[in-house]
Amino acid sequence: MRVALAIACLLGVTSAIATPRTAAAATDADATPLGAAFAAYERGDLAAAEAALARGDGAILNADYALYLRGSIALLQGDAAAARVAFTRLATMPSSRFAEQAAWRAADALWLSPSPDDKRLAAKEYATLKKRRGPPPAQIDLAVIEHRLLSLAPPAQQVARLRQLLIASPGHPLESQFIADLRRVAPRQPLLAPAQQLDRIAQLAAQRDWVVAMSELAALPAALPKPLALRAQFLTGDTLFRMRKRYEEAGRLLLAIYDQLGADAPRAMFRGARALSRADRDDEAISHYLALVAKYPRSEQAHEAFFLAGWLEFNRGNYALAAPRLAAMIAKYPGSEWRGEAEWFLAYSHYLLAQYDLAIAALARLARSDEEQIGGKARYWTARAHALRGDKAAAIAGYKDVVNTWPLTWYATLARTRLAEFTIAMPPLGEAPRTATGPLIEPGDPLVLPEVVADPLIMRVRELQAAGLPRDAGIELQRGESALRKRFAAPRAWAILHALYPALDHPGRLFKLATSYHGGALRAAPTGNARRWWEAAFPRAFAGVIATRGHLGAAPPEFIFAIMRVESGYDPHVVSFADAQGLLQMIPPTTTRVAGSLGLSYGEGDLFDVAFNIETGSWYIGGLFEKFARQVPIAAASFNAGPVAMMRWLNAPHMNTRPLDEFVELVSFRETREYMKRVTTHYIRYQFLYHDAVYEQPLTLQRGYRADDLNY
Repeated sequence: MRVALAIACLLGVTSAIATPRTAAAATDADATPLGAAFAAYERGDLAAAEAALARGDGAILNADYALYLRGSIALLQGDAAAARVAFTRLATMPSSRFAEQAAWRAADALWLSPSPDDKRLAAKEYATLKKRRGPPPAQIDLAVIEHRLLSLAPPAQQVARLRQLLIASPGHPLESQFIADLRRVAPRQPLLAPAQQLDRIAQLAAQRDWVVAMSELAALPAALPKPLALRAQFLTGDTLFRMRKRYEEAGRLLLAIYDQLGADAPRAMFRGARALSRADRDDEAISHYLALVAKYPRSEQAHEAFFLAGWLEFNRGNYALAAPRLAAMIAKYPGSEWRGEAEWFLAYSHYLLAQYDLAIAALARLARSDEEQIGGKARYWTARAHALRGDKAAAIAGYKDVVNTWPLTWYATLARTRLAEFTIAMPPLGEAPRTATGPLIEPGDPLVLPEVVADPLIMRVRELQAAGLPRDAGIELQRGESALRKRFAAPRAWAILHALYPALDHPGRLFKLATSYHGGALRAAPTGNARRWWEAAFPRAFAGVIATRGHLGAAPPEFIFAIMRVESGYDPHVVSFADAQGLLQMIPPTTTRVAGSLGLSYGEGDLFDVAFNIETGSWYIGGLFEKFARQVPIAAASFNAGPVAMMRWLNAPHMNTRPLDEFVELVSFRETREYMKRVTTHYIRYQFLYHDAVYEQPLTLQRGYRADDLNY
């Protein structure tokens, strides 16, 4: 870790700058005062950073960045007065992204002063800041501040506040100091009472520190009062469930006590039933779901429990049992958020039972939706039901409707393939004329125009870019988008944004703009002005890196782009709830094995490096692409759910004899089903845009897969 920031973390002074600079960017940027200052700060040379800022006095356009850096340097050097001056001034710049954080840092500077009066004033400022609406900035560590303020509190209050820190901030870097202080002020008392230990364990579980939570549960006293013992058992079962391990044990623990938990009883019963289901104890899970509906019919869990009691029958191929149960759920809870899901699985149960009239009736409400994931699905399967019941005209009309309404999507591609069975060819964009071009984008390079070059926002963005801070430049451009679009006419404003974001390695923002403001261009042919919107919405992001690092995998680049679009929106810095990281959202355990296969070293943070993420991710995705016979939706699903899950589905007798369109709808993970469709849709559009190729989705499922060690 960089020296200055390592020290800063100990002080609770974490960086607000978006990302560290790459070595190349830092080298090129050192010629600018701001770039040289940040480069010196990153390597811990605070004096050189100060000198660089001094050279830029009066010339640095991003004065708030310079002030932020001056204040941070002063804090790290212990110069409270200088830090206070810089941060107080910065806090009065409301247009700066650092303004709110600076107010806290100004209080930090007061606290670092040796004067007791300044410390008391700092405490008042902290109290005022905590009363502001909303949470503090992410860079502000409230636990550090609370620990500081303990010195102003009487010993009796210190004990309670130290215990609260141990409960609310388990695993904090200063936790050993919290414990030492608590033992000093209350040497004869336990650190936490059992009830407080349970509060702390609940917080650990909420933070996903499940292993630590389980170890602290194991360390609880053997004999606890009954209410505490019940809570401990609930936390044990709930934590085991959330760890995705020992599901059956989790279910047994929760179901043994749910009726003793008062208001938490439905939640515990529901979680227990879910755990049994994930342990492949479906009969027991269904029994508990139905019991929950009977016992707690008005609980928030009852709707989903009733749905799952039907869905589990569907999932194991018992469609005749699933259909009446799903119908009963819809009748009992017509306003439920699960109604749409229940209607779909009811309709698909009828379809799979060859009850086509019932399937069509059950799909009617869903077919009115204008969303492809709902309406497109319902209309496609309505057309399939018409085809199988022998109504050729209705089937053809339905397939054409899907292609015309949602061209170049998963269901449109399936519909085109089905139309070909009737020897009917449909253009990829459908029969309706597609003349929309989207908002006009001024031709040529707007960044050379004098009025653009002199624009204050553009000048600031360019300065940050030159300083080796392209991500921060992108943040500032995004913050100023609305005002920029008011200063310039729409064609020029769009041209500026389309030109700048790719230059800032910020394709994710441009992709979001394109999908929100394309004005119908993405439903038209990608020519002329519309093509610029297409290329923004489906960029060949980091194409140079993919060309040099992605060749190790066997998947086409367009498949990698499609997965990147779904996984990260082309943002190299994304982290998911499951700790998937970077452009291709690789998880550390998988990356460790892939890096070993490639002879690469892998350390914490490497997945945020674009080249490393693409190299390891492309190799892994390419291996899955080959393993599963180069079938686009199947390979996508194997990346999302894992190859073992995909092999299980391909081996399932009630699934693997069906055509691919039916197979996809039978995949048991909802997230994976939708992932297959989204990735394939994006792959279709990449092929159409950059290769003028119309992707045809084969409907014959290739059941076989390559036997290799890519089972992780």
